[in-house]
Parts: sequence; structure tokens; C-alpha cells
Amino acid sequence: MMSKAAAQVRTDVLFGTSVDFPRVVEIDLTSVIANPNQPRQHFDEDELRGLADSIERMGLKQPILVQQAPGGKYIIAAGERRFRAHQLLGRQTIFAIITDGDLDEIALIENLQRADLDAMEEAKAFAHLLERHNYTHEELGRIVSRSQGEIARTLATLKLPAAILDEYPAVRKAITKSMLQELAFIDDDDLRLALWAEAKAGKLTIRGLRETRKGTRDRPGAAAADGSRVVEEVSKLIASARRSVKRTSIDIAALKKHGSKLDDQQRAEFRKLRDLLNTLIGD
Repeated sequence: MMSKAAAQVRTDVLFGTSVDFPRVVEIDLTSVIANPNQPRQHFDEDELRGLADSIERMGLKQPILVQQAPGGKYIIAAGERRFRAHQLLGRQTIFAIITDGDLDEIALIENLQRADLDAMEEAKAFAHLLERHNYTHEELGRIVSRSQGEIARTLATLKLPAAILDEYPAVRKAITKSMLQELAFIDDDDLRLALWAEAKAGKLTIRGLRETRKGTRDRPGAAAADGSRVVEEVSKLIASARRSVKRTSIDIAALKKHGSKLDDQQRAEFRKLRDLLNTLIGD
């Protein structure tokens, strides 16, 4: 009697499919677990009901992506809305494709492609991947198809005042990502909060926000004061870097002479340092 594996290989040969070709399986909804690191945190009930109605009429057009977990469970990599819609319909099973890729990266890319994430969800997802994988902005940019500048602007929104971050989920549909990013690059917290109040009331446009930001830079004395502060901070940074270099026990010449190589983590740290220096230098 032919084994399952042999039968599968024979099927692959007969039908000309790769052994890596994704196969759809039907799994019990009770065995499916939501990804705790799912970038998307907000699920609109009306939209879910609309999706459920569509699935009921037309069927599930795209299986969810899952990864096998201990105890016969499956963690969702992509498709939590489809999973929730099946729950609303009272379905017992759902079609899925099993993947062994990185859950967090798959979930983020899936949501980015569908434009499903709001500005803060996207920023938090970027920060999570940077911390978890020790990526540089350049490496993360390659993964999610974004420039280093876009990565930096997105992450900057996480440094907004707590009041703005707390209130954002309730008004996220009315506040664009560009508005948040412009607010993030204004240094005056009082001004940011005042502009935030206008944005919530629908009285602020992105053009008006940019003009306000430009005005804060062009105020008499503002540039000089900011310039002096920046020069002072950079001078401190350079002095600190010099002391660190003098204290270090690493002999670059010895490394080259003996052919010593950096490991992956060390290379990643140096890349981060390079990115920081490039930002300071302006390259």
C-alpha cells in the first residue's frame, strides 16, 4: 500500500506542482488562536458584519494563513477579520493555508498591503519588529517596502504626548497619518496639543499644519536658539564618542591582521551606529 508521503509525491509529479505549493486545509474554528502580536487592534463591527454577509453569499475567496502551534492549535498569521466573520456566522470550520514564515512579519505585510492599519498600529508594529529582530531602519524598510525616511517618520509618531496617543484610537478615521507625522516634528508640546484639538474638531488641514510648523521654525530667534541647542548636544555626543573609542579594547589593526570577523549581532549593532551617524552627518 502506498504511503501518504509517496502518494503526495506522485500527485506532485502527475499534476506538475511543486512540493512547496501551498495546500489548503480545513480546520476547526475552536483550534484557531489569534496572534497576540497582531498589528491591527481595531475591528469595526459593521465592517465585520459586511464581510460575514459577503462570505455567506459568495463563500470564502481567500483562505487564512496559520502557523501550527502546540496542542493541535493554529495561530493566525493573516486573516483575523475572515476568522471573526466565520465566528459571527456560527461556522464550525474555516479554510486555511499553513505557513512556517515569521508570524509578525507576515501579519504586518498582509495588513500593509490591504491598507488595514491605522497610523499608530503601523508605528507600533514597526517598533515591535525593530526590537524583536534587532533590524536597522534599512533592513526593516526592505522587508515592508518602505524607505528609511518613511520608517523614521512613522516611528516618530510614537513620541507624541500621551494625551494624543490616548485619544487617537477614538478619532483615528478623522486624523491622517501625515497629520500625526507633522505633529510629531513640532517641538512645543503646548502647541502640539492645541493643534491636536483643532484636528479633532475638523478645523485643521495638513497644509495648515505644515504652515504652522514652518512658522515655528521661522520665528525670530527660534532658529538661533534651536541651532545653539543642537550644536551643544552634538558637541556632547562627539566628546562622548571620543571617550568611548579611547576606552574600547578593540584593536582594529589586530582584527584585520588576524582575520577576526564580527558576528551577526555585532554587525547589526554597527549598522545601527552607521545609520545614526549618517543621520547626524546628513548623508
